Amino acid sequence: MTATINPYPSSTPPPSLPRAQVQAIASSKGDKKVAALAGAIRSMLFMQRYQTELSQRDSKLQTLQKKWWEMTMGPPAQRDAEDAKQMVDYFALLGWRGGGGGDDGITGARLSALLARAKRYKGEYDAWFDRNRDRPRSELMADPGDLGIKWTDPPFCSDGLQQLSAAEMERQGAAAVACAGEPGWKTVKTGGHAGAGPVVVNQMVDGRGVDYLLYTVKLLARTRWDGLERLERLLEDQQKLGVYRAIRTQKFIQFTEDKIREREDAMRREYEQLAPSTRVITQEEQDGFFERLMDDAAKRQQRVQKLMNEKRAKELNILGSSSMFGARPRTARV
Repeated sequence: MTATINPYPSSTPPPSLPRAQVQAIASSKGDKKVAALAGAIRSMLFMQRYQTELSQRDSKLQTLQKKWWEMTMGPPAQRDAEDAKQMVDYFALLGWRGGGGGDDGITGARLSALLARAKRYKGEYDAWFDRNRDRPRSELMADPGDLGIKWTDPPFCSDGLQQLSAAEMERQGAAAVACAGEPGWKTVKTGGHAGAGPVVVNQMVDGRGVDYLLYTVKLLARTRWDGLERLERLLEDQQKLGVYRAIRTQKFIQFTEDKIREREDAMRREYEQLAPSTRVITQEEQDGFFERLMDDAAKRQQRVQKLMNEKRAKELNILGSSSMFGARPRTARV
């Protein structure tokens, strides 16, 4: 059975003893209790050293990635300027449009409301994933929808995000109808370091634009819990770029996972085509086979019985014709 990885991971807890092991140690006595406790402590120390080593590896890897990023993408100031422009373009898809004069419409209140929605969705998804852990991997990796969350109920009905998104979807729908047929109206290119391809902005669904609010909430919900909490603690200017970069990172991860699944599906289809076809036997064919099998068994039994009878008859003939079992000799007669 292939293990399925939760795409909405939680932070790793520190090593601890299972309750069953603690009870086993507590119920032991004498030398057995000392040995069990010593073994448990050794295991905990090993896991602690192992987690520390993994953390150090992650830190070194992040340092190397940061160095490579700066060498490839240029100075941080240039990268921040490019990300800021992309950030304004992306959040405009949610209806976050400013009034000009440096106002980009991306406020701290809206970012906090967006993060609150992401945390709610992540909590519901974690519970759904735990309940359905034994399902096939394809079902777990599919989009679970809104998980029964009613975004029109408090506290989300009063954050204003749904109204902005609905107005933007109407605007996208009207723009799509007006621009239909013109080349290049469907996509807006992102920068080269986004790594996830173009962003579809005017895809039509029943004459309306895409609900980028729910799409963004799902992307943010893929972030670790500690990552969401870190974003909440940032100052507003840092929080803008931080939230956008988290969305972009998760979009790239999702894009990569989709490509991997497509490649796996293609390989599976090729294997199924190469594998020999399996014949499907009907119920009539099964019944006919069973009848022939029973007839053959009965004929075999009759043939065996006939051979046994013939053998017994031959033995009786031999016994009857032998002088040893014939008339008694004269000297033995009375």
